[in-house]
Amino acid sequence: MERNMDFIKITEKALEKIISLKSAYKTDVYLRIGVRQGGCSGMSYSMNFEGTDTLKNTDEILKLENFLVACDPKSLLHLYGLSLDYSND
Repeated sequence: MERNMDFIKITEKALEKIISLKSAYKTDVYLRIGVRQGGCSGMSYSMNFEGTDTLKNTDEILKLENFLVACDPKSLLHLYGLSLDYSND
């Protein structure tokens, strides 16, 4: 089962893993996803937990069960329609 959001889809497995990783933090954090300029290989994806004090007014913010996902407007153009899954293979 996938959760459909404004610009990304997160599978149940990915959601479980994100919640598990988030629980290791003592402070209130959110998941920031984005795209960074790369060298010859083009762009690369980024996913990091950050403190909620770093949220920006321009961020697109998605509220999930017990955490937030944020994305900057520039990255949003490249991430629209992204499907996020998790596998331990």
